[in-house]
Amino acid sequence: PPPTWSLAGVREGASAVVPALPGVAIFGAAFGALAAKCGLSTIESILMSGIVFAGVAQIASMELWSPQITPALVLTIAFTTLVINLRMLLMGASMRPWLAGAPPLQVYSGLYVLTDSNWVATLRYRREGGADAGFLLGGGLIIWCTFVPATGIGQIFGSLLADPRPYGADMILPLYFVA
Repeated sequence: PPPTWSLAGVREGASAVVPALPGVAIFGAAFGALAAKCGLSTIESILMSGIVFAGVAQIASMELWSPQITPALVLTIAFTTLVINLRMLLMGASMRPWLAGAPPLQVYSGLYVLTDSNWVATLRYRREGGADAGFLLGGGLIIWCTFVPATGIGQIFGSLLADPRPYGADMILPLYFVA
């Protein structure tokens, strides 16, 4: 069926991804701790998570981060971020047949908060006959509302840790790609 949009769909999408939220919180906190190690302030870390909202790319950029910002560093971080997030282009394109008829504001707001988790949940929802595009937005919003504050918490506690390696925070990125 063609897409519809409702607040009930937003709530249903949010409910569908609740099981993923503990992992999202840990991922956000790991980014915050890494950002603290790299010298970002709590506000900078939270703003980066809120605006960029691309956890793996954010962690990779912090791995490349240097206090001496050079054009080469900016290009390297931008290219790395692009390569990591190319999957989002494919994920969004996979929803085009369904979302093509929806108003742009509804589509783009859902795609802004697109993550692996709410994409999979939305594909399952759609396969089962669901038509409410609010589902995609709801799943992404609850993930965003978990990831961003967790970044701040991780940044605050991460700044208290001299070395996050004993706690395994340095393994988040490799483990993500292995999974």
